Order: sequence, then structure tokens, then C-alpha cells
Amino acid sequence: SWGTNQWGETGQNTRTAPWPGAGDPLLSSPTQVGTDTTWSMVTGSQYSTFAVKTDGTAWAWGRDLNGLLGLNDGSDSPASPGSKSSPVQIGTDTNWSTIFGNGTSSEEAIFALKADGTAWGWGSNPWGNLAQNQAYAQLKGASSPVQIPGTWSKFTTTGGFLQGIKTDGTLWMAGYGGNGQLAQNNTITYSSPVQIPGTWSDADVRSQALAIKTDGTLWAWGGNDYGGWGLNLGWTPTNIYRSSPTQVGTDTTWSEVKTNVFGGTLARKTDNTLWAWGANMSGQLGLNQSYTPAFYSSPTQITGTDWKTLGAGAYRYWAMRG
Repeated sequence: SWGTNQWGETGQNTRTAPWPGAGDPLLSSPTQVGTDTTWSMVTGSQYSTFAVKTDGTAWAWGRDLNGLLGLNDGSDSPASPGSKSSPVQIGTDTNWSTIFGNGTSSEEAIFALKADGTAWGWGSNPWGNLAQNQAYAQLKGASSPVQIPGTWSKFTTTGGFLQGIKTDGTLWMAGYGGNGQLAQNNTITYSSPVQIPGTWSDADVRSQALAIKTDGTLWAWGGNDYGGWGLNLGWTPTNIYRSSPTQVGTDTTWSEVKTNVFGGTLARKTDNTLWAWGANMSGQLGLNQSYTPAFYSSPTQITGTDWKTLGAGAYRYWAMRG
């Protein structure tokens, strides 16, 4: 791990001061976390890190705001036991398989799968995104894992949403629906999962939601910040949000999609070409330009035909090639 370490998120049993140049140094080159050689996957939120070992145990470290580490405590002070600067095991279970981080948020929920296909979540629950079927006045977060009914294959979560695909290919969402992100043809918030018709292979949600059906078609709904739908509609008062899915173009060869919190989308086709649209103020679309234009409202190809394994942060994307 490397980078900022205000809350111990690099797992080095130390913390930096809240600003660079004070206290313990930032890590500017890769540094091993402990001495174990049995890690199988790692992910994170803005200030926290989560990992699974080959023995099926789950581990967390960094900031524990609202119980985000799943350790049944959840203090927000860097000097308290609630923040961990080295890996701490989450419970005692030994059948965890994958943890899904939220990437850009320090206050929302984390979701994970066990080997038996059961899904679990913990952390903040401001809009019912933990899918515990609570009335709004009764919404509470969870500082240790709580189960979400069903058997699941993947999750996306950020900013008060849950978006998950079950093992049967059905797509479900819960949480905040004020911009139509839950695709229920309304702007209602739900604290238990609601289904989006169809069968799906991949999905991602931030202010806008994008998802790929099993027939390779791409669909968009929710917010349209900076043309993030990819429907060539721009960003105007009449194109702010949609509460039901709309197909993006007519192609049937989409295979993977990622969005970010500032209205951008990155998607890959089965021929391993890479396409981007939405906000471009920081050059995040990878088109060798920034600010002019500030956004693209339809898919635009990024050079190359060997792209795979996409990821997205607040103002950036990443991908592997080869």
C-alpha cells in the first residue's frame, strides 16, 4: 500500500497528520502490509481498507466512521480504538469470498459475499441502503455485518445506494431514489431491494446508473450530470434525471461499465475497445484533453483495443491492458 495515511489506511501501524509534511510521512512508494503471504483480494473506501485472506477470513483497517470497518465499534476519532492502523479481523467467520468497496466515500456502507452466496453489509444507512426493510424514522447503521436476503454475485455501492446482481442475473437496488436511481419510474427511497426488469451481467451507480444486460445492450437512468447517460442529450434542465432505464445506442457488445461520482462513465466492449463519456474537467475521460470540451454526452472511444478490468474513483479512472 501507499499514499495518504491519516487514518492508518495503509496498514503500517502508524498514522500521518491531517496534512502532508507533519507527523509521520506519507507513503510515496509501495510498502508491504505486514508479513502475510495469504491475501487473496483487497478493496477500499476513501479512508478505509478491506481484504480477504485465502483462509476465508475478512480484515479491515483505517477510518471507522459509522462502523464502516465492521468491527462492532465505530468511533470517528483517529486517537480512539475505532480507527485501526493495521489489519483487524472482522468477526470470526472463515467463508468470506469478496468485499466490495465504495471507492470514493468515507461515510457509506460496505458489502461483501460469502462462499455460500449470502450477502452482508455494514456501515452507514442514511437512506436504507443496507436493505434491512426499516421505516425511514427507524433507519440505523450497522457496525458489524448484517445479512441481505438472497444469493448474490456482485455489488456496487456509494452515496446511499445498494445495487446488486443476484446469481440468477436479476438486478436489484435499494436506498436513495430522489433522482430516479432505483429505476422504479418514481423518485421514492426504498429500504429493501426492488427489482429492475431483465437479466443483467454488470452494473454501476453513482449519481447516474449504468447497467449491461446479458444480451450486451447498455442502459442508463438516474442523474445526467455532464451527459453521464451517454444519450447525446447534454446536461440541461429538461435532461436532469430519468427514473426508468433507457438504452444507450443500439450496440449489443458491451461487457463492463464503471461510473464516478461526478457524472462520468467508462465502458468496455467485447472487442476490448474502451469508451468514455460525461464529465471531463480533469481529463478523466482519457481523450488527451481537459476542460474543452468540459463533457461528452455520447460514448467516445479511447485509443487502444486491448483494454480490460476497469475501475473508477472520484475524478479518475483506471484500467488494465494486455
